[in-house]
Amino acid sequence: MNIYATSLKALAGNNEEFDALIQTLAADKTVKTADMRAIAKEVLGYEIKKSKGRAAALQVIVNDQALNARQTARMANIEAHMKSW
Repeated sequence: MNIYATSLKALAGNNEEFDALIQTLAADKTVKTADMRAIAKEVLGYEIKKSKGRAAALQVIVNDQALNARQTARMANIEAHMKSW
């Protein structure tokens, strides 16, 4: 399962490949709830609630990636505006 976490972290800057790996992970039924929570912990850097199931743990990873992508886009926009000054 560590390969999923390592790959997700490596693909954090590439939304298309990250999303493709998320789809693969979602479809991989060999990944059980405890495994998904462990993957989430490694990707996120913190432990999610034990009450979160497999799908919810995956969604936390997706939500974190979406937040990071938005923040990166905002920073790029700010930097572009700063250059025009």
